[in-house]
Amino acid sequence: MNTYTLTAAGTGGSMLMPIIMIGVMVLMFVWMSRSQKKKDRADAEMRNNLAIGDEIITIGGIMGKVVNKREDTVVIETSSDRTKIKFHVTAIRSVEKKASESAESKPATFKVKK
Repeated sequence: MNTYTLTAAGTGGSMLMPIIMIGVMVLMFVWMSRSQKKKDRADAEMRNNLAIGDEIITIGGIMGKVVNKREDTVVIETSSDRTKIKFHVTAIRSVEKKASESAESKPATFKVKK
């Protein structure tokens, strides 16, 4: 009699555990998809706000300065030899230095005429 009572009580509780597990998995999925959408939005905004003179890094690790920008392509200058490479905008991983920041950080130089 005790065995029957324990089993009957156990079956009611066993249905609750899968429901909780499924609920936790759904919450994790929603949370992960929201954070990915937020990251995608930030990346798209960064790529849309590219300007000539920005220093960037591509997904392949190439560093350079933007010298020309079109709707879906960017031409960067990679070295002092003025080597230029054309990339698709989605190949840009990050903007290291904005053109306006580099202009602000350089001290003004004036030539004095004698």
